[in-house]
Amino acid sequence: SIATGLSMETTKTNLLQAYNTLGSLLGDNLSLAIVPSAKITVDEYIEEMKRSDYKVLFIDYDSNFKNNASDNMYLEYGLIYDRLTELTQMGKLIVIAAQPKVQSWGAEVIEQDMVGESARKIHSVDMAITGSKATEFGNSGIFKIVKNRRGKSGKQTGYLRMNSGRFRYIDRNLFNSLRNTDTTEWTESEVDNHVYTYESTKNMGISSGTQSFKSGGSSTMKNPF
Repeated sequence: SIATGLSMETTKTNLLQAYNTLGSLLGDNLSLAIVPSAKITVDEYIEEMKRSDYKVLFIDYDSNFKNNASDNMYLEYGLIYDRLTELTQMGKLIVIAAQPKVQSWGAEVIEQDMVGESARKIHSVDMAITGSKATEFGNSGIFKIVKNRRGKSGKQTGYLRMNSGRFRYIDRNLFNSLRNTDTTEWTESEVDNHVYTYESTKNMGISSGTQSFKSGGSSTMKNPF
């Protein structure tokens, strides 16, 4: 959906066409592996990836690996992340999706201690980014860097999820103001209009009384995305 620019609903009804378009755009640079939950272990995955040339690996998500979590969930999920460092030592970038704790699903911001299954995950990763989903309006929420081993943590940004599946990152003040809207699906043009209005109003507030505005001409506003 992101690659074609079509809405997710349109993509679903034209799946073969969308898939062919994706293939022509990406070629052999992307491979999808769809495996039933609890079918393969993390060790089997590692051995397969060792034989591949892929530099970036996406795992969605960690608890789908076959494991012995029934014995010790805290320990087992920590070991999964420890084992995956065998691939990072080969120069591969690994991005892993994980679930937060159930009691945090409605939180405005997902904090570090809200990571599900095992806090040992946080000890192993170089960076952890949480993403909340606001239930009060639309497909939106807050991303936060809760851990960054090689940089600053604590950075937050609001997001809107487009009807094409793409994320647009917006100023936190604008994000808060959009809470009053009833929109559940956003188009690129709608977000552009909101950003333009917000930036124009902010710039007018800063420049009021210091300079006059000329009509016409191109906008020089900074795009926060």
